[in-house]
Amino acid sequence: MINKLLSEIDKAIHSIAPEIINRIIDPKILEKIERIKIPPKDPFGIDKDVIKLASIITNILYKYWHRVEIFGIDNVPNTGAAIIVPNHGGVLPLDAAYIASSIIIEHEQPRLVRTLVERFLPTVPFFYTFISRVGQTVGTYENAEIILEEGELLQIFPEGAAGATKNYFKYYDLEDFNVGFMELAIKKKVPIIPTGVTGSLEQAPVLFDIKPLAKLLKMPNFPITPFWPLFGPIGAFPLPSKYRIIFGRPMYFDEYTEEDLDNPELIKQLVDKVKKEVEKMISIGLEMRPAPFL
Repeated sequence: MINKLLSEIDKAIHSIAPEIINRIIDPKILEKIERIKIPPKDPFGIDKDVIKLASIITNILYKYWHRVEIFGIDNVPNTGAAIIVPNHGGVLPLDAAYIASSIIIEHEQPRLVRTLVERFLPTVPFFYTFISRVGQTVGTYENAEIILEEGELLQIFPEGAAGATKNYFKYYDLEDFNVGFMELAIKKKVPIIPTGVTGSLEQAPVLFDIKPLAKLLKMPNFPITPFWPLFGPIGAFPLPSKYRIIFGRPMYFDEYTEEDLDNPELIKQLVDKVKKEVEKMISIGLEMRPAPFL
């Protein structure tokens, strides 16, 4: 039943998308999306029509609601695999969407960014089908390897769900980084691009996280904000905080081999090195703004 419904939704999107795109989407953005190179046999079900449709809403939020500013985008390579490693925050994954959008809209060579998402999302049929169509996939090591082997950009949030729902009073302090991204960088010989995001935590200030309820609902977290769940779905809409995204210079770890992966202390040191670079990018973003939300 669900599969049949999803099939009908796909058909509806493909019948509606061209007309909507022709009337609403910015021709420059349309041209950028058309230039994105996608592997001929994409294993994750990406669909350019859905990307175009999604960009209509995303770009309104990007330009007018969160007023995203991008710095250092030239640090993202025009070709070849790389791992983008940002901080995380804001409950809703708009930080991931804006990073991906910036590399389509503002990069010299528009590229698709594949983001690894939480493993519970496949249990949400409609949402997971949608994010799969725009190029995102569940966060498994195998999927990450496929993406890098295809020479694509991979986005990994090493703070995980804890980063997205961190207490607002912790401000932009980073949670512990998972080490998986470093293992991938060493194994696949690809650079890491440390990235700092400011504005995400203000879009949904988390007061606390109800772990027992999250466990009951089989979710990684159940965050409480000043407006959610008190005001229902309206309370989940992000506040208009100004985003600044800063891409740092690529970090290379080519001198390390797979044998070094058996040295957890060394890997932890390398991960901390990347974490410090992300912290630098965040500090620069915070220094740029006159006050929160601005």
